[in-house]
Amino acid sequence: TATSAIRDIEMSGSGSATGGGSGESVAAGLTTYYRAKTDDLEIVMRARVEDLRGLEAQRNELNSGVRLLREESHHLREPGSHVGEIIKAMEKNKLL
Repeated sequence: TATSAIRDIEMSGSGSATGGGSGESVAAGLTTYYRAKTDDLEIVMRARVEDLRGLEAQRNELNSGVRLLREESHHLREPGSHVGEIIKAMEKNKLL
């Protein structure tokens, strides 16, 4: 990971290939670069995690709405109860 690369650069100290002081400045520059890059990626990661949580909450709300609609649809498809006792015929289409 980037953090382990930074630690490796910090521990290596001066670069033996470049010799002396310029190696230290290269290592310091790389350390600064990788720290900035890591910080930027952590910010992006936090933003994406927040987006993910929002999308999960939205998905859960939609799923609960779908579940309620399925239950309502199921209840509407059930046959209604037509059992009753007729007391008196009021009209041709009305019963008491």
